[in-house]
Amino acid sequence: MGPRGLSALESLIISLDKNNCLRDIQLILFERTKLEGCGPVYDIHQVDSNWINITERILLLQKRPTVRINDIKIPGFPSFHQWIEKDYSKISAMEADVYPPRKLVGNYLRNRWLSLFSPLKQAKIAKLVNDTVIDIQPSNSEYTIKTHNRQFKKIDEILLTIGHQPTEYSKQLQEWLSFSHNNSGVNLFTSPYPIHKILQLDGLSTKSQIGIRGFGLSMIDIVRSIAQRFGKFEPKRGKAEGYYFNSNQELSSLFVPFSLDGLPLAPKPINANVDKQYQPSEGQLKSMEVKIGNKRTQRSAVDETFLTVPIAEITAEIYQSLVNVKTEVQVEQTDLRSLVEKWLLDPKFEHALIIDKHKTTLQQMNHFTAMALDLEPISLDFCIGQVWRHCQPTIYDKLSYNDCSDDVIAKIIALDERMKRYAYGPPVASMQQLIALTELGIVNLDFVNDPDIELSESGWKIKKDGHEITVTIMINSVLNPPELKSVTSEVVKNLLKNDMIQAVHDDLGIATNSNGYVIDQDGDVLSLAVLGRLAKGTLIGVDAILECFGDRPAQWAEQAALNHTNWLLEHETLK
Repeated sequence: MGPRGLSALESLIISLDKNNCLRDIQLILFERTKLEGCGPVYDIHQVDSNWINITERILLLQKRPTVRINDIKIPGFPSFHQWIEKDYSKISAMEADVYPPRKLVGNYLRNRWLSLFSPLKQAKIAKLVNDTVIDIQPSNSEYTIKTHNRQFKKIDEILLTIGHQPTEYSKQLQEWLSFSHNNSGVNLFTSPYPIHKILQLDGLSTKSQIGIRGFGLSMIDIVRSIAQRFGKFEPKRGKAEGYYFNSNQELSSLFVPFSLDGLPLAPKPINANVDKQYQPSEGQLKSMEVKIGNKRTQRSAVDETFLTVPIAEITAEIYQSLVNVKTEVQVEQTDLRSLVEKWLLDPKFEHALIIDKHKTTLQQMNHFTAMALDLEPISLDFCIGQVWRHCQPTIYDKLSYNDCSDDVIAKIIALDERMKRYAYGPPVASMQQLIALTELGIVNLDFVNDPDIELSESGWKIKKDGHEITVTIMINSVLNPPELKSVTSEVVKNLLKNDMIQAVHDDLGIATNSNGYVIDQDGDVLSLAVLGRLAKGTLIGVDAILECFGDRPAQWAEQAALNHTNWLLEHETLK
């Protein structure tokens, strides 16, 4: 019952009401945490320094209508923009985008949940179980759900909306766990969240040196939260000028981040005005929709080029229309299309219009930040990333439940994951804060690109290009992909053991139909549905909050309501 569970429950109630069949139904809602509605990601108790990674401007969580059935009244709930009392139709496109704290969004979701659940509970339609589901056992056409403490029999339908699940540790993390267990002088955090656990560490001080495995969004949350323990970020005179970091304490190499390629994220454009130049027209999106949504094209695809070609066409047209580009490099539109295609298919492809990966990480961060502010000629790769972001809703819509082969699906998802470095980049302010800390030597980027790491008595010895540094605190900020075979949670392992679910591909998640219902190994559709991260492969684009409140829960709810209508007809006939 996190955000996706909340959305699914709302959609179900609305669909049941629309079908006039909100009767003779019992909903059992499971949530192991006491964070119904918001879940751990939007925990209302987390630190303010964890920011949501999409701008408030496009956080279009629509209002919920009022539902009245007999004596039951489920009140409506305002949209997120109404709730925060902002009308973005009246806010200047020149105003810098706002990225609210996750706890603020969590409070919205939490209140939305309470307003939904209270009348359902009072009407004895729904009950909440704060326990972990560990097993689902099929029995003829029904199921038994087992938790740690109880079991629930004669369940007709089940919806799983579980998010990030524990997975097997990599070989490296397994070695580090063993090392940390046997060495009292070091501390290992296998996950960056909740950050308050790191902040409460006894040994955390200005003398600490902290290794961070991963150079993405979670790393930024960690760095900002810990840095604010010892100082304060102050904006310079203008947004374009970045931040000062003021501290009355000596801090040096407090953070030592690293990743396999050492490449930084590209921040999103500063405001709506800068962002709109990357927005494809309706005609361009419609053309792409037709091309990538064609089932015959999907079936005949041998690789991801049926997607990269239309993306390249759109990007080439948009790049040519940009005012702020490198004028010294003249390229025809047809050549631009070819460059975009080559770069999408080969991350090592280099060209004068693409940011030089041989520049230092700090130089690349400064270039990308200047582009996000529209103060520097736009590189082709930055443009591709922003165009991809605007195309993502169309890609996710047309390529979820597609007819591509499993290998092609895997390639598309791998490409989308690679594009997240640009499309899911941080707010400009986050990158400016990281730059400020790097320029002060508080963030040490000397080891960022795939260093050697040795375990020694004194800690993790990180080596690169003849330099070395030893850290005694190590934080893993890399979130594992949702590979079904690697998930270690009991409910998923038992579903696999019971042959109730199968993976779309070795590297992906559960096979489902277009309404979210599981397709078993015999090709039969079960009355067990899965929405979200573990359906990755069948679904494309699963993690964003907007996807939680998108079409998928509504499609499931329509089918679930129809199933209940048929159940009512059958039982009323029997009566």
